[in-house]
Parts: sequence; structure tokens; C-alpha cells
Amino acid sequence: MMLGNAVATPQHRHHGQPQQQQQQQQSQQLQQQQQQQQPLVIPPLNFAMVQKGVYRSGFPGKKNFPFLKRLGLRTVLYLCPEEYPQANLRFMASIGAQLLQFGVEGNKEPFVMIPDDVMARAVEAVLDTRNHPLLIHCNKGKHRTGCLVGCLRKLSNWSMAAIFDEYRRFSAPKERFFDQQFIELWQPPQSNAIKPANGGNGNGTRDAAQERKEDEQEKKKKKNAKAAGRRKPQPQNPQQQIDSSETQDSKEQAQPQQQEQQEQQQQDMRLKQKQKREKKNKRKKKRTKSK
Repeated sequence: MMLGNAVATPQHRHHGQPQQQQQQQQSQQLQQQQQQQQPLVIPPLNFAMVQKGVYRSGFPGKKNFPFLKRLGLRTVLYLCPEEYPQANLRFMASIGAQLLQFGVEGNKEPFVMIPDDVMARAVEAVLDTRNHPLLIHCNKGKHRTGCLVGCLRKLSNWSMAAIFDEYRRFSAPKERFFDQQFIELWQPPQSNAIKPANGGNGNGTRDAAQERKEDEQEKKKKKNAKAAGRRKPQPQNPQQQIDSSETQDSKEQAQPQQQEQQEQQQQDMRLKQKQKREKKNKRKKKRTKSK
């Protein structure tokens, strides 16, 4: 009896192991199916947010398209002179984004420098909130992108130390002296598009509240103009003008006639009153004589 019990217990313990293995296999299969259904989301090299609605990165590839799709991009600002790849253009068309290309060579020794006017136009495009959400990129997202972001920071009144610190973090370990010199010497042209909007947030873009106020003011102006247009008298045609002039003339002619009639009526009234008085006086005289 003792031997029979000792042999039976290990068999009872190993009886539940196949069920546990099946459950583990099923959970692993479910995880694999979920991974296959949800593709990996990979941001481009050097990707970061510059400010609300503006991003920066290196050149995006096909593996980065699912990530960029989630951003809801409206504009891609490209800072290289080379032609944009067809695969990227097809992807942009699928999400309804536009391409703005400001092709410039990087600041390199001895005489290659980014043109100030091209940088100014690129800054204007970034500050235009109609282009947001917007992605700025060059090849690596370091030097040309760093120069453009540095110019934006100058408009936001960042200190040069903070601007250079941000530039070095993205361009390391290949910082360029001429990039930092370009940022320091760059001055925005006297343009309304580059100046911070009145009531804006100080970085050249307008707050959403300010935009709502301006929209409401424009709507009120339109409503007032419509109301004023309804109150204006409609222009008369020539025949109506002639008729109105004739009626005015007839009224003017009728006025003296009416005055004459009124005077005649007053005279008649006076005569009648006199006649009544005379009759009363005669009656009184007769009465006195009879007495």
C-alpha cells in the first residue's frame, strides 16, 4: 500500500503541465498577431518639437511614414537643393501635405554661406500658421535645420547662449563655427510677416485666442455691412424719377390753392359771425322799444 501511494502522487502533479504550456503558447500567438496588426512607429533621426505645430528632424524614410502620419502634417519644409524623392512625394500626397523647398548649401569653409533672403523666406513660411503642423528637415537635421531653428529662436528673444546650446545638442559631435556665426549675425528683414503679431505670444505666431477675436471682429463687420446695405434705398429707374418729380411739382402747385381756400373759408366764417351778431342786436333793440 505504501508503494502504491508513492508512485501515484508524481503522476498527479505532472497532470496539469500540458494545459499551462497551451495557455502560454496561445498568449504568445496573440501578442505576435497584435504586433503584426500594429506596425512599429519610428520617428526620423533627430526628431523633436520646436514649438506648437512645428517639428524638426533628419531626412524621413519609408520606415518613418507611419509616425509622420500620426502628426497630421500639412507642410514639409525641405532645406536641401536636391530633388525630393518620389516615394516621399507619394506619401505626402496620401496625407494631403504640401512641400516647400528652400534649397541651400550648408555653411562651409571658405565661402559657402546660406543666403539671408532664402532664410528669411523660410522663416516666413514657418511662422505662417496656415502651414501648421509643419516639419523642417535637411539631411541629418543638424546644421541647416539648426540654423533655421536658431533664427526662429532669435525672434522669440532667446539668449544666444540658449540658442547655441540647442544647436550644439542636435549637431554634436560636428558643430560648425560658421553656423553659429550665421545665427548670431542674421537679422530679420523689415517685414510684417516676420514681426511678431500684435497680441501674439512673442515668437512671431499668433495665439489661438487672438485669432478667434480677429475672426469675430471680421464677422461683425460683415454683418454690419449687410445690415447697412439692406437699409439703403434702392435706386429708381428714370420713369420712376420722372413720376416722382411730377408729383412734387403738383404738390407745390396745390399748396397755394389750398391756402386760398383756407383764407376764403375763414372769411366766410367771419361774415356769418357778424350776421349773427347783427341779428341779435336788432332783436334786443325791438325788445327795448316794445317795453
